[in-house]
Amino acid sequence: MNYIKSGLQTIVGRKENSDMAEDVAEQVSRLVNRLRTSTLYEDRRDTLRALRSMAKHNRVEVGTQAIDALVHLMHNSITNDSTDRDAELIALVLEILRILIDEEDSAANVHQEKKFDQDEIQKLARMIIDTKYSITSILCMIDDLEFNVRLQAIRCLTALLIHDPKTIQDILLENHAASPRIIDLLHDDREVIRNFAILLLLELSHGNVNIQKIIAFEDGFESLIRIIYCEGNSVVSEDCLFLMYKMLKGNPSNVQLFREHSLIRDLQGVLDLLCAVEEERGNLENYWTEERTATVLQLIDVVRTLVSPSIPSDLISNCQYDFQSYGFLSSLMNLLLSPEITAKVLTSVVLAVAEVIRGNQANQDYFETVATNSECSQNIVVILLLSMTNSGRPFGLRLATLYCLQSFLYKNDHGKAHLVQTLLPSTAEVEQVTAGHLICTGLVSSDPLDQWLCACLLMHACIWSTDEKECLLRVQLATDVSEPPKSLLQQVTSILLRSHHYQVRIGLLMLLSGWLAHSPLAVSHFLQQPDNVTYLFGQLRGSEADDMECLTQGLSAFLIGVCSLFNDGSVKKYTKESLVNLVESHIGRVRFVEKLELVTKSEAYARVSQKPQPKGNQARDLLFDHEFTKLFRQLEPDITRTLGFSQAPADSMLLPEAAEQKDRVVDQYKQLIKDQDEQIGRLTARLQTLELEANRRAEFDQQKQKQEEQALQYQECQVQLNSISDQLQQLKQYYVTTMDENQANAFAEQANLKSQLECLELLLQQRDAEVHYYQQQCILWQQHIANQVPQGEFSYAIQASNSLVEQLNAQLAFGWQAYEEQAAQLGKLAEENELLKLRLNEAQNSLKWYEMDSARKDAELNLLKKSQTALTAPTNGAEVPGLVAGAAGMAKELTTVGIQCNFADPDVAANASRQSASEFRARYEALYAENQDLLLLLADHDQKLKEQKQMLIHLGAEKSVLAKSRGMSGFTNQSHTIDCCSPGARAAAEKLKRYLELEVVGDGLIQTGYAEEFIKESSDLDCNFEQPIACRWKNVLNGQAESNWYLMRKVGHRRWPAVIRPGITPKDGEKCNHLIVAGSENSTQQSYAIWISNPALCQRGPGKFSFAYWIYGPVKLEVAAVAAGEYPLNSVGELRPSSCDFKENRGKRCVISIDPIAVPYQIIIKMHTSYNGEGFVAVDDIKYEANVCLSEIESEQPKFTEIDLAPSPHLYATSAAEAECTFDNVCLWRNVLDDQYNWSTVVEVPDKSYLNSIHPNGAFGLIAVQQMTVPGSGYLISPAFYCQRGNGELNFKRWKAGQASFKVCVLKVESLNSIYCTEVQDDFSPVFIPGPIYEPYELAIIGVGEADAGEQFVAIDDIVYKADVCDSPRIGEPEACQALGCNFADGQSCRWLLDSTVANGPRFSITTHAIGVANNVKIKPAVKNEFFLGTLIFDKRQPHAYIESQFFRVSRARILRVLLKRSTWGSEFYICHNQYNSTLPSDQCHLAAGPQLTLNDTRNFAEIAEPISEQDTRCIIAFQLFFQFHNSSFTN
Repeated sequence: MNYIKSGLQTIVGRKENSDMAEDVAEQVSRLVNRLRTSTLYEDRRDTLRALRSMAKHNRVEVGTQAIDALVHLMHNSITNDSTDRDAELIALVLEILRILIDEEDSAANVHQEKKFDQDEIQKLARMIIDTKYSITSILCMIDDLEFNVRLQAIRCLTALLIHDPKTIQDILLENHAASPRIIDLLHDDREVIRNFAILLLLELSHGNVNIQKIIAFEDGFESLIRIIYCEGNSVVSEDCLFLMYKMLKGNPSNVQLFREHSLIRDLQGVLDLLCAVEEERGNLENYWTEERTATVLQLIDVVRTLVSPSIPSDLISNCQYDFQSYGFLSSLMNLLLSPEITAKVLTSVVLAVAEVIRGNQANQDYFETVATNSECSQNIVVILLLSMTNSGRPFGLRLATLYCLQSFLYKNDHGKAHLVQTLLPSTAEVEQVTAGHLICTGLVSSDPLDQWLCACLLMHACIWSTDEKECLLRVQLATDVSEPPKSLLQQVTSILLRSHHYQVRIGLLMLLSGWLAHSPLAVSHFLQQPDNVTYLFGQLRGSEADDMECLTQGLSAFLIGVCSLFNDGSVKKYTKESLVNLVESHIGRVRFVEKLELVTKSEAYARVSQKPQPKGNQARDLLFDHEFTKLFRQLEPDITRTLGFSQAPADSMLLPEAAEQKDRVVDQYKQLIKDQDEQIGRLTARLQTLELEANRRAEFDQQKQKQEEQALQYQECQVQLNSISDQLQQLKQYYVTTMDENQANAFAEQANLKSQLECLELLLQQRDAEVHYYQQQCILWQQHIANQVPQGEFSYAIQASNSLVEQLNAQLAFGWQAYEEQAAQLGKLAEENELLKLRLNEAQNSLKWYEMDSARKDAELNLLKKSQTALTAPTNGAEVPGLVAGAAGMAKELTTVGIQCNFADPDVAANASRQSASEFRARYEALYAENQDLLLLLADHDQKLKEQKQMLIHLGAEKSVLAKSRGMSGFTNQSHTIDCCSPGARAAAEKLKRYLELEVVGDGLIQTGYAEEFIKESSDLDCNFEQPIACRWKNVLNGQAESNWYLMRKVGHRRWPAVIRPGITPKDGEKCNHLIVAGSENSTQQSYAIWISNPALCQRGPGKFSFAYWIYGPVKLEVAAVAAGEYPLNSVGELRPSSCDFKENRGKRCVISIDPIAVPYQIIIKMHTSYNGEGFVAVDDIKYEANVCLSEIESEQPKFTEIDLAPSPHLYATSAAEAECTFDNVCLWRNVLDDQYNWSTVVEVPDKSYLNSIHPNGAFGLIAVQQMTVPGSGYLISPAFYCQRGNGELNFKRWKAGQASFKVCVLKVESLNSIYCTEVQDDFSPVFIPGPIYEPYELAIIGVGEADAGEQFVAIDDIVYKADVCDSPRIGEPEACQALGCNFADGQSCRWLLDSTVANGPRFSITTHAIGVANNVKIKPAVKNEFFLGTLIFDKRQPHAYIESQFFRVSRARILRVLLKRSTWGSEFYICHNQYNSTLPSDQCHLAAGPQLTLNDTRNFAEIAEPISEQDTRCIIAFQLFFQFHNSSFTN
């Protein structure tokens, strides 16, 4: 330790008079040796600290000696599981390596003794990279969770990338897991690490398209946008945007991925965040800070990369559409028109707008409609023109506005017409400045830059558009009030003639060239001015003093060529021929061509022709326009050809006679070559025809020979086919006879068992009657003894009673014992009956199979007979092979019953035909006898096999036996050895183990967690196959698939070859190495394997289904959603994509998007192979993300009771208050039959329900989500009213979700025909019911659902109706008796309302079945299958059920008679007059029978007589606990 301390003192420095100074290199050598040999943690730590201090000042000495030791220490800490791997030591090592190559640390130490050298740092970085395990160790340290270790590893790798990016990038590309691990650093919660990770990715992605794609595919864009949302305006956001810019620039695939993931929409949010309105927005200096400006500029650069002209045009169009649809273009325009925006930001925004609208008609139309919001509104085109022609604006901004206006006019005929229209004279006075006025002002301006900009813009307005060129000829322009107006063309040429500035002349020559091209009328106007042609030729004859003069002469030559190319001859002095003569006489051909070539060879022309955006550092750099270069490149060849300059310059020096002679010779050779080509074509066609005829003749001879051979073969087999048909008929008759006998015996045995069962039931009923009789006698005897015994002899009577009770109990116990014995015997008989039914079903199935097989054989025999008839007739070569193929197929069927026929050998067939009849018959009889024995043996074997299977099923071995009986080929062994049922499967398993280290896991998929029950959440289908019993999947084994999926595990570390797509090796280890495999080992057969999930009730909204997959060979992997529980499998959902391959899923997982599914469904993963090779598919890590529906019995669903249908005829109310409904008590609102949804009463909402967003008070009405998956409506109607006086008002609380809506209608009674309807707002405002209404009506609250609207529902509560309604007519006499009387015999409730309407309460129902919870207390109808009215009360919280009559009116007292039957003591029967109250008894309700009701009627019924007075208008019958209401009548 003293040695290290002395070293530290040496490094830090001692006093100048110290005598112990040592050489630096020797000190570093000692420290490195100490680091290699020391074992104590403190020694290593102090040594590393000393090296860190020395590295800051002596990087070369430390680097050359310590790099190997440092990397070795770091690598050992990773590989060894000892205490050497200490976080502080590793952090020190990484920090030292970073200091050695970090330029920032070097720059900070410039003032020290040694200055850093860039070459030395480069060498040190190269040494670190070349050291073994250096980069891999640093990458491993990136995964370390320790803060300082991870931070130093990131910074060290960043420094290495700065010095040698190509090498580091290649290493990371070879290591497939390295790049995703680095990208995951963006999700680190520690901001420092996350920020340095962004800098690392900036260096890593620089100049490498592949790494840029990897970052994009690993959700790099999404992570960066998430960071921007967290950081806002900061340097971190700027770095994120710069990284996105580098990933998108020049990378069309990343641009496509960015758009497909809808990230352009996120850019809109980023722009809103960066330009958010703040308190200092009004202060320009405070708002546009340096940080905000830099971040916004970087965002604009990202936008421009998405619509850059360098990427494919279709991709540009799609991105431009997204910018418009997501509102980003609108935000850019608002930012452009913002008054406080700085010039630098404005320039960038204008350029972005230009590229967003360039070539997109919809965006250009929107751009044209934008205007300022001030009092004097100005169009955006005028605003940009004002900025472009304002010399006080920055030069870059003026260029940007020119580019924006050019982009607006690019491929925009509509915009060009509008702009040119502003140049034409107008009769109306124009108060505002127009675009045409600004352009003309710029053309005549004294500023050369203004003239050049306006000339270029005017050229864009007319180039490639003939109509606009002709319109410009009509433009009149006056530069002075005293001068008469001239045409625009005259003004332009006048400016050109008197201008001496090269930039102005070049701009005007480009304008004239674009104007005159493709417009003969414009050329005619131009040539009518003689000075123009004189000027152009004068320019051509001038000297080439400098480069600008050369360009001016080249453009003049081009303009002369345009005038000759598009000359219609209307100007006699300057026709095309005269212009050609002038060129030859004044200039010469060679010189003219040279003048044109001066333009294309210039540097300015080459620079501008690459990109459409005009660029320049100063005004004098602007010479050419991009659109003009395209025009020049197009017309230059035509000009030289039109003027006779198509030959080489050397030819132009020849004499005219020599040139003509040469032309004639060339024409002769051309004609000779043409004739020879035609002759060769004719001979080639003739040769092909002869070859085709020869091939047809050879094929005809071969077919004829085959027909003869096949006819002989067919005759040989005809006799055998006839004999086999007879044999099949005999077999059919035998089986039919046998099955009829078996079926008759089974029916007889079943009838016998049924009669025994009826006898036992009768005996059981008698025993029940005896028990009941003894109970009644016991009660009567106790009463008799109590009455007869004197007061003092009760003890004796009690003893006697007790003895009698013991006797009766003994008799009762004997009776119950006999009852249990009979029940056991009855159970045995029932089991025997079920067994006989099973046997009968098997016999019936066998009979059906034999009938189907016999019908198939008959059909094939008839087909063969028809084929024979066809064969005897004249046939062509195409029919006979089909007949022989049918015969061969029949021969294959014949082999199943013992008859063999050889179609392959013609000699054997000929010999068989020459045998004598006696020999053939003897052979046939022998084969027939052998066939009969074989059939008997097979039948006996099949019967034994069925018995063994049944026995195994009873013994609990059902699954294993079924698996073996279905022929699961191989892969089933508990000891992980290969034991396959077929050699092909065994070989396939051996290949998988040898090459891929995949080993079979026994019967791993025989026991899974699959069940025929609906899943509760989508994650229930997640499965990683580590515990198959937890996977809710299974193999399809019911004939839908020929193969199975098998469970395997990866047992080694061997990497899989890249031919197994997608080229990623699955994990290995003890807990993460299981997967399922399916495939085919036979290349000649096609097989299927289906992996099916638990069913799901439905799926709300879109879902995502994904899994890891591997594919080898010609195998397809498909995913589908099928109807639950249906076979064959039927698809019910839309999946995208429906199959998984490397083209559609380029990652390591197959990701499937699933549209909403409204029916129960199951998900299947299907593998199927083709016929052209072996292959397999592996699947792992299944995940399902969706919002699945739950059944009503699930805890997540609300507890609700469906509201009954409205009675027929409908009930009438006498006041509006009867339409009030809170759903907690009485409610007269009902469902209807002719709609799509039913309303329900909800009484309880669980914590996880979708109804937590609403807050009703108690119970409420609902149309549930499960119903509204399809479009439709649900009516909830009120009681009927006779009329309404005046206006009314309906109030109710309402809630909805999704696209659902409400309507309120006034309906005619007992129909859905509306009198009045209105839409209802989402608030709780009252609904106006206009009046008066003079006919009977009902109110209806209607819930409306839309199609494909996701999750939607409607809910209501607290209905209140306020109106003056009519209270008559009421039912009068004698209709009252008819209305209140009902015997329920036809299953109808007459005019009684059978609904408690209490939320979740008991209610009455009309039924013919017994009602009750125990056998000894069940109530049955007096007559079998007779309807009666009953209710079952089982909840103490809801102890009431009631029925109510219709309103009536009587003139005198009447009697209501009811027949009543009770089943248990404690039942109470109440009758209420006019009004029902749930608190029983009450003033309106009195107890009519119970709770100790004694029924003396022999039918066990009691008759209740209730008086009805003149004041009564309604009658309610209520029950507590359990009663049966059998009959009601209304009598005197």
